[in-house]
Amino acid sequence: MRKWIEFKTTDINSLHKQLVRMSSGFKEAIILGDCYEHPERWYKKLGNFNLLAGYGALDSYSGSLDGLQDSLPKDDWYFGYLSYDLKSEIHSHDMPKAEALVQFDSLRFFRPEWLVIADKASCRLGYDPNKSDISKAQEFLAELKKTAVLKAGLQKAIDLQASISEEEYNADIQNIQNHIQRGELYEMNYCMEFVAHNATINPQQTFIRLIDQSPMPFCAFVKQDKLYALSASPERYLTKRVSRLYSMPMKGTASRGKNSTEEKANRRLLTESDKERAENIMICDLLRNDLAMVASKSTVKVEELCGIYSFPRVFQLVSTISAELDDSKGLKEIIGATFPMGSMTGAPKISALEIIGKYEKRKRGLYSGAIGYISPEKDFDFNVVIRTLLYDENKGSLSYTAGSAITALSEVGQEYKECLLKAEIMRNILAENNNI
Repeated sequence: MRKWIEFKTTDINSLHKQLVRMSSGFKEAIILGDCYEHPERWYKKLGNFNLLAGYGALDSYSGSLDGLQDSLPKDDWYFGYLSYDLKSEIHSHDMPKAEALVQFDSLRFFRPEWLVIADKASCRLGYDPNKSDISKAQEFLAELKKTAVLKAGLQKAIDLQASISEEEYNADIQNIQNHIQRGELYEMNYCMEFVAHNATINPQQTFIRLIDQSPMPFCAFVKQDKLYALSASPERYLTKRVSRLYSMPMKGTASRGKNSTEEKANRRLLTESDKERAENIMICDLLRNDLAMVASKSTVKVEELCGIYSFPRVFQLVSTISAELDDSKGLKEIIGATFPMGSMTGAPKISALEIIGKYEKRKRGLYSGAIGYISPEKDFDFNVVIRTLLYDENKGSLSYTAGSAITALSEVGQEYKECLLKAEIMRNILAENNNI
């Protein structure tokens, strides 16, 4: 059982930046932050913690989904991630492909030595009294309080290059639409990667720049030795609250526009778009079926269908689906039934996985996976790994992937533009040689 020390902060945003800076002193760390400036409706209803940060591994698990449940024995907090490539275990399906440019484990969780939680009520530091004592905890807090807010630094400009040409992308989309016309699937999430080689960045500073420019509800900073994930994700994969599961699939995107007139017009066009709504509704149907496999009978419910939400630079259609969990189902069964999330595959899921494997040039790795936490009560919350920069410090490899949903109604040129729009923030951050 952890012991806790409460402490005060006058500024959650500054605390977030201090916590990110402190990660450099640990081999393993994950900082999760809700940076959404104006949460509404289901983002507000399901909002829980402002910040969660875990440092140092008291114990950890990297392995199969089969062994996950038994490898988290303690009633304690665990932080970790699920890679998209875990699909090979869940669905017994894979195709030979080039490895991901930045190679994370397919699944990893760790129990942190130090745990910081900040919510509306308080800030507190948790430690395991079998491993540390109150004097060491006070030393940690003293170090945190004197840590300067991360804001200074210069970075050499880096050009993230698309891994395929527009012509290659368009040819793939046309081929995918041929599969759709033959009835092999209805929708597929096709992704393009932007990469840089022999690159050097300060991952902490780059992450701070990212969340300053793109404050999202599921921001995550992951440090695993020399591997980093810098995520400003707007999408929730799955959360468990006591006995109820919630998922918030995101499909349907439009640019915010350059002024209020454009914003109103773009919002209306997205709301009224048959294509964008169809993308979202198809994934909602898939998710309802996924959740039904682990839910009590007749408890799957659409809480909100195609709600429109405002994020930096884009509007998104987001639906919220819930279900009462069958109490005989554990974490392994829940993930096995719902992963990878339908918004990142398409429908039907197995057909989409096969066709993704045919056309995408490299394994996705952590992209399209999930980052999050598991609480002592076995509640959990995981994001969808999108809008995320992956960095291998040893190799100097940078990877940023963006995707869009391909349906029979998709216009080839528009899908390419959507990927460029989603990659714009990170490409600009890395291309600018500015003060942070």
